[in-house]
Amino acid sequence: MPIGDIKSINQPSMSSSNGNIPVSEYHDCIKKVQEAFPSPKYHSSLPHVLSSLRRLYYGGTLFGHLLPLSRAITIPVLIWERPKPEDLLPDWNDKNTLSKLKQRASENGINDNPSPYLELTLNGRQELIDVGHLLLTFDALLHPTTTIPYSSYDVPNIDPASWIADVAIAVYWHDIFLNKGKYALKEAEFTTIGGDDKNALINKILSKSQFSPDDFFSWSAPDSDLLGDIDGFVMKHLSSMHPTETLSEIFNRYYIQPPKDTFARKRYWFFCFLNELNYNYATQDWEDINYIRSKYNPRIDRCVDLFYSGFWSLPGSVSPPSKKSYKDTSMFLQLFLDWLKPRLQEELRTVHGKSLPKSGKMF
Repeated sequence: MPIGDIKSINQPSMSSSNGNIPVSEYHDCIKKVQEAFPSPKYHSSLPHVLSSLRRLYYGGTLFGHLLPLSRAITIPVLIWERPKPEDLLPDWNDKNTLSKLKQRASENGINDNPSPYLELTLNGRQELIDVGHLLLTFDALLHPTTTIPYSSYDVPNIDPASWIADVAIAVYWHDIFLNKGKYALKEAEFTTIGGDDKNALINKILSKSQFSPDDFFSWSAPDSDLLGDIDGFVMKHLSSMHPTETLSEIFNRYYIQPPKDTFARKRYWFFCFLNELNYNYATQDWEDINYIRSKYNPRIDRCVDLFYSGFWSLPGSVSPPSKKSYKDTSMFLQLFLDWLKPRLQEELRTVHGKSLPKSGKMF
């Protein structure tokens, strides 16, 4: 993909409306949460604030199973009472801040996304970042222990929480389409969504007479979702480097402080490092595509097994793991790598300039 073809699926409005919120405003909302529920009284350390925000977008039984050790802000209790973790934010009396936090971006229909999009201008390009994906990825990396059915399917909790799931959903939908036809997708997981039009995505799919793999990938892994996934990985790494800082301070380091110093400027390098996606400067391609496939194809397949089990629709009625290998897993993994590579290359040129290496590996 040529660099000039890198475009956002949605165009930022740079106003706190219609489900989009400038990253500086979201940062201010995080600060207000921290001020309203100070630690240690409300047990609102970075992980607790992070989880409380994440639960606004991805909560309930499914994510309780996925992140059993994640804890939200807790209510102070008498010493002889059993502490009960409880998400205070939905009942918070700062309705203005809460309404900003609970905005829903428009991904396929009107305000159908679980979370708002963060608006950011980075290296001269305007971006929309799915903050729900960001927080879910960050939370899963902070709390890597999971439980059934994820553990039964050999699925680490980061996989359904981040980019691997976005790729796996495309594999799953495409597999249903090839084997059962497009109308079977009406019964598939993740095609009924929230917002004002719960059928927005399936209507978009059914309106097409022909499909390409790119269609499935664009539906399952839009730019905003993938940017949220990537920033969740890198922001968690940044937090590990500054373990005493609050969530608002980490957001500031990552997105807001003087633009030339923000950590987000090197997001793709760090994401590749953290996921062992090595790049060769001489060939301008991935160092070892076979290694990448051997590492990630089985993990994508296990997520597809989980999706086919029906767990997401009917928690508790999960069939035994099938451990299948799916025909087009490598193809959809390659589509993700093709999406990632030109962005990494552009970043390397921006950061290194004329000193960009001509040979060797990134790491």
